[in-house]
Amino acid sequence: MDESFAGITIPAYAKINLYLAVGDRRADGYHPITSIMHLISLHDSVTVSPAHDEGVQITVEFPDHVPGQELVPTDDTNSVTKVISALGISSARVHLVKRIPPGSGLGGESADAAAALTACASGSFNAPELFRISTRLGSDVGFFLSGGSAALVTGAGETVTPVEPFPGIQLVLAMPPRNLSTAAVYREFDSCGFRSPGSPNKALRAMASKDLPALCRCLRNDLQLPAEHLAPEITQIRHAFQRLGVLAAQVTGSGSAVFGIVENEKEAREVSSALAAEPFVEWTCVCETIALRR
Repeated sequence: MDESFAGITIPAYAKINLYLAVGDRRADGYHPITSIMHLISLHDSVTVSPAHDEGVQITVEFPDHVPGQELVPTDDTNSVTKVISALGISSARVHLVKRIPPGSGLGGESADAAAALTACASGSFNAPELFRISTRLGSDVGFFLSGGSAALVTGAGETVTPVEPFPGIQLVLAMPPRNLSTAAVYREFDSCGFRSPGSPNKALRAMASKDLPALCRCLRNDLQLPAEHLAPEITQIRHAFQRLGVLAAQVTGSGSAVFGIVENEKEAREVSSALAAEPFVEWTCVCETIALRR
């Protein structure tokens, strides 16, 4: 790593899936997806510095109550360590400030990996090389590495097409007292036999025209049902969102986090406070969709 990038800090923004259609498992074990992903304001921070000692040293800080802290490794199984290894860097110091819960479907691990790629590889690798590396690290890494705020993601996550973002959607995130493994949710998906054709075009048009009611009618996540089978509290959270009068509520990614769309920040804080009092809710967060300046 070039010494000129010492101490660089990159924000690693979380994402929600506004649309997620999943196909049958392919021969290579992956499931083809059609997904609309959008960055949100909740983010981790990834700081990478050169180290004189051999090896990668990782420290992790949790500034807030983030569920599943024990699931964030500080060894070579961490996504950031995998990135540094994939780049051929033998020594580095990394500090992660974790605000995105693991096992939530918000993409924290992939976002951290993409941020580390950006921090370590500036000036040393071209964009296609970085993208090839990202495909070996996780299906969502390519989206985070693309530099866009919203995208249509297809294939096994390797095809990322930027789309018109819809910033400023007010969100409440809520998570039950359990984290879900993506692999476990996909296994449950395979056993459910749930398949339904569909198209993201209506959702994309709603985003382009900034039509929030229309977008809410187009939400979809094929992993919601299997996630609820594994964590019934997710259903309770969705029903609680509905009782509180949100515009729409849906699982993001493979769960276990659920996002609710509300009219404004005041309502978001009221809904978040009400949900935090429920016994089946471990964590809540108020945030919004964002558009990065490029």
